[in-house]
Amino acid sequence: MVTLLLPGLDGTGRLFDPLLPHLDPALDARAVSFPPDRPLGYQDLLAELDIPRGPFAVVAESFSGPLGILLATRYPDQVRALVLVASFARARTLTARIGATLGAPLFRVRLPDVALRWAMLGMDATDADVHDVRTAIESVDPAVLAHRLREVASVDVTAEFAASVVPTLYLAGKRDRLVGLKSVDPLHRLRPDLQSQVLDAPHLVLQRAAAEAATRISQFLLPVLVH
Repeated sequence: MVTLLLPGLDGTGRLFDPLLPHLDPALDARAVSFPPDRPLGYQDLLAELDIPRGPFAVVAESFSGPLGILLATRYPDQVRALVLVASFARARTLTARIGATLGAPLFRVRLPDVALRWAMLGMDATDADVHDVRTAIESVDPAVLAHRLREVASVDVTAEFAASVVPTLYLAGKRDRLVGLKSVDPLHRLRPDLQSQVLDAPHLVLQRAAAEAATRISQFLLPVLVH
């Protein structure tokens, strides 16, 4: 059974490297990457995804949460389960609005290591962690990253999420400064059946708590995928 891993704002799929070795092999996890040089919105990305022929599961990180929700809505007979990680159905946060306003110049400035640690990785992140995130971000055209931030600031798939019947798990980072725990309650109100778990991690849950996140994901997906 295939499990699609949809990446965060960088869209490279490289940041799944810490997670992949810990996932159960039966999930057949496949990291998706988005074009680094074309400013595509959620609907464009949905149209370009290589959809498995049979049943599959989706793990959608941060930026890709709305994309995962749209996938579950469009392919309800194929998507057996959805995992949202530090994500949202509607992001009306100050961070999203500021980022969308600043646009491409935000990504043309080399952010100091401390900024990446504070916003995404946690202050205890190693230099190697920071290097990996910086390399992923800097491999993408700044205009593309800015376009994705504008998508985040305007997206609203709450109706689609409320209508979905796909079993869904939300993994949150207790120390997430970008999306935060405040994003979980609105999703619970839309889907009372939503399962949620909080890990001791910053925004990049799958990178900083890879082994624990992989265990939670595998435990949730395997019973669904074998039926």
